Amino acid sequence: MLNMTTRACVLGAVVSIFTGLLSCTESNFSGGSNMIRRGKGDGKVGKPDGGGTVDLPAGSIVSEQRKVEATDIHRIWTVSRDGRATQFSVDGDKITTKTWTGLVGEGTYGARTYVTEGGFVAARYPKLFFIDPEKTPEGALPQSQIKNIGATNRICVASYVKNNKRYLFAAFGAGQFWDIPMADEKPYRPLWDDPSVVKSSIAGVPAWGYSCFIDQTRNIFYSQLGTFGAINLNTLAAHTTGAPNHSFESSDPLIKTLTKGSREVVSYAMSGDPDGNVYNGDGVYTMAYDSSSDSVWVSKRNVLQNIGIFPRDCLTKEKSCAGYLNFVSAGLGSYLGPMSALRDGRIVATTRDPLGSVYILSLKDKNDRTKGFTSNYIGSAGGDPYMYTDFTGATLYIREAQQSFEMSKLPGYKSGKPNQSTLFTWKSKSGAAKLWKDIKLEARCFDDVGKKPAYEEVKSVGESDKYTSIVVQSCKAKAAKFVEVQLTQLNNSATLTDIEFIQVAIKQ
Repeated sequence: MLNMTTRACVLGAVVSIFTGLLSCTESNFSGGSNMIRRGKGDGKVGKPDGGGTVDLPAGSIVSEQRKVEATDIHRIWTVSRDGRATQFSVDGDKITTKTWTGLVGEGTYGARTYVTEGGFVAARYPKLFFIDPEKTPEGALPQSQIKNIGATNRICVASYVKNNKRYLFAAFGAGQFWDIPMADEKPYRPLWDDPSVVKSSIAGVPAWGYSCFIDQTRNIFYSQLGTFGAINLNTLAAHTTGAPNHSFESSDPLIKTLTKGSREVVSYAMSGDPDGNVYNGDGVYTMAYDSSSDSVWVSKRNVLQNIGIFPRDCLTKEKSCAGYLNFVSAGLGSYLGPMSALRDGRIVATTRDPLGSVYILSLKDKNDRTKGFTSNYIGSAGGDPYMYTDFTGATLYIREAQQSFEMSKLPGYKSGKPNQSTLFTWKSKSGAAKLWKDIKLEARCFDDVGKKPAYEEVKSVGESDKYTSIVVQSCKAKAAKFVEVQLTQLNNSATLTDIEFIQVAIKQ
């Protein structure tokens, strides 16, 4: 158990948890490595005032392909068994909190939560609760932000987009659901009293709503409570073909128990990843996917302090697995329950005890899971945060995305030599439109991470698989170790989800 000296480590310190000696050291959450690809173009660069489709210059240094992922998440929400909601805002080493009360339902059952685009939704049957973190006063939650939907058992919730419109989906009972439109303006409040709310059920699901996962790419919602159900949110009809990893089964005896996919009700709280794989392992409390290291973190059910970390491929397609961290003690004084990703290499975990301690976990070496992880205590949720999978926004649809490419780490890069040109390319997902629509692209180039210039917009972007010239002031004929891009969804569209990957290139 952690002693008071350990628990008093200053914010930003980490606690080593795989040695007999607990110590405070500097936090270090670093990004990924890059790969090199040489351009085979004919040297044509297009018009100098840029922004349009160009050819890739011969000898260009091309970054690795990156998925479009949301800007790093720094909001953590917890709901304790006594009905207290806490928002932890993480800004570097600084932690600030806000609290609201009155999130109570029938008995002392736990909450199901979802971080929405502009707010937070919690469910404790028979009610839904909505909090606007900017405008809802702390303290007792107003009745206007509470809705009784008549559920007689657990309610699991998720927010999604279809036909350029935001919705909140709430599943409960015998395949029952409410499909609730949300306002078009921030904080995108659920319009649960709107006449367009769909109140229905799907056949063949005797019970669901205990836990859930949403595949935002396909708009498939999975849920379980003794039985297993799935619904296509685009059609509100049953989904029966399973998740992408539906039929996968590992040959590793340990991992085999973690690869039930979307077949059985086995874990306490099901989870998944941005590609729609469902994680539903036997004897598991929950799992959380970290895209930075392509790892799945696993907490065991009702086992003190046990954590395992596995390559995602081992739970989705590689029958023989290596390089994983077997379940080991986390040394946190109580067993870990809910976990949720921050999308930047870190995982949030809470303890199921009266303190409800909240920790941020990070791999010591993202290229070697077997080296273990560090833990940073950030505060107390209090009163047992009896919750479920996503309480950080890790599975929310994407509205804004950033990627930083460290070009100076690529072979052939010449430090201090100005870039002749900087280019951007993207690839659409299979079946999606190849035209760039309703997305704003901004970029910046710099040498010093402590002196980042402002983003500037790239007005015109070419179609999928073509190169677009990035002509902004910070990138014009200047030495730049880094190229950063920011993508923002426009016009309430959802075209960001149609992008398979993005890439940048430079010609020195």
